Amino acid sequence: MFIVPSEAFYPIPKVESAIIYLRPLSSRVGGDVCIDSLGKIVTQAFSQRRKTIANTLKKLVSQELLLAVGIKLEQRPETISVAQYVSLTKAWLSSLNR
Repeated sequence: MFIVPSEAFYPIPKVESAIIYLRPLSSRVGGDVCIDSLGKIVTQAFSQRRKTIANTLKKLVSQELLLAVGIKLEQRPETISVAQYVSLTKAWLSSLNR
């Protein structure tokens, strides 16, 4: 919205500050995905530093399921989009119900 000059603070910082306005999304990014299940997948994905998604999720999700939703096995969890996590969660839930 606007920049706050460094002179507005004491001691004067060597950086500028800004005031921003965050507007909530009108609908959830995941749509109708189960938030608990999505949380389980994401938490597990980020549970081990520096591991690939195939390694961190190997106890929950098959490599075939990762590939089916467009996730490469060598990707790291931080490179996967929210939409991909949502797709993976939906595919995982439907594989459990078979």
